[in-house]
Amino acid sequence: MEQTLTPEILTAALEALEAKKKEIDSSIAEVRRMLAGKTVTNTASGITPRAHNISPAARKRMADAQKKRWAKFRKEAEVRKKAAEK
Repeated sequence: MEQTLTPEILTAALEALEAKKKEIDSSIAEVRRMLAGKTVTNTASGITPRAHNISPAARKRMADAQKKRWAKFRKEAEVRKKAAEK
């Protein structure tokens, strides 16, 4: 069973390959933009990532809360260690 390649089949194949090439070129361009450090739009939802500007006061509150969490963790670890020694 030999298949002959008609001009219509070849034309359809060429169109499909060109469409795939456009998709690949688009993906390559997106990766290049990412490497250049530019923001890239999320193509699925159309949302552009935003920079999060946090005020110095908010950063201080976050740091204080983290210090408080670590202090609690260390205190509990010390209590567990003393309990294990007994």
